[in-house]
Amino acid sequence: MLNKSDLMTFVATCNAAKARRFYEETLGLTFVSDDQFALVFKVNETILRIQKVDRVNPYGYTVLGWKVPDIKKEVTTLTQRGVKFARYEGMHQDEYEIWTAPSNAKIVWFTDPDGNILSLTEFPEQEKHGDGGKEMLFYETDRLVLRSLQWNEIKQLNEYLIRNKEFLSLWEPARDEQYFSEKGVTELVEKQNDEIANRKGIYLYIFLKDGHNLIGSISVSNIIYGAFQSCFLSYRIDEQEINKGYMTEAMRKVIEICFREYSLHRIEANVIPNNERSRRVLKKLGFVEEGRSRKYLKINGLWEDHIHYVLLNSRAE
Repeated sequence: MLNKSDLMTFVATCNAAKARRFYEETLGLTFVSDDQFALVFKVNETILRIQKVDRVNPYGYTVLGWKVPDIKKEVTTLTQRGVKFARYEGMHQDEYEIWTAPSNAKIVWFTDPDGNILSLTEFPEQEKHGDGGKEMLFYETDRLVLRSLQWNEIKQLNEYLIRNKEFLSLWEPARDEQYFSEKGVTELVEKQNDEIANRKGIYLYIFLKDGHNLIGSISVSNIIYGAFQSCFLSYRIDEQEINKGYMTEAMRKVIEICFREYSLHRIEANVIPNNERSRRVLKKLGFVEEGRSRKYLKINGLWEDHIHYVLLNSRAE
């Protein structure tokens, strides 16, 4: 049907003279015509019609946007031409007013003379780190984005670990100060990326779709193929985000990844007996308790027993 037809886009103006100067001179679009009904511009092969109306009621969302290869360069050029980019409360925008989405796309917003919201977007290479050339993992659920960490997010992970230091110490081995430094976090991410590239591990950080906040992580480690086809699962979440169902939602996706994409047969998880929240998540997802390992791990300076849970992939049998 229409998938082979040329697309036209529309916005509105109540001041055609100002609109023409903005779109032609400031943005650099190719002017085509001006009649009693609309200004017409050409943007590559797309026609933009700016309709002439008596009154414009701008929407509170983007009505027109451009995909650009170098967003900082475009922001700099347009700023020099008088464009003011918007800053929104609660969004982590940089000094260029650029917001980095959970997908690592970079976006800025601005308005035309009539208040119509416009945007520029620089999309990332979906399967590569910008500076490492290594495989990037990226998945979505209803409320979350699960992905490997980008190098420009080292500081955010460092802040997450420091913020949850006391809370996570109840369930994890004792950590030295190096672990909580940016250098320690960088080394951790480098190690994880190497394992991802060699398909020896799956390390996914959990971000809220609404707000781009890092709230936790899930690690699939010690992946063994061949006759075993097994792995170990561990997970952590921000203390402020517990009891909201986020971990169950994220883990359900990770189980799917392990079984479908990595063809694993067995996922194992070990939990301290008094970690009731963690045990409830595993049971909810179908993990079966297989026994108790005495003095299994040294947690926060003490050797602790762990309950051993297993989930099997029946489709692989």
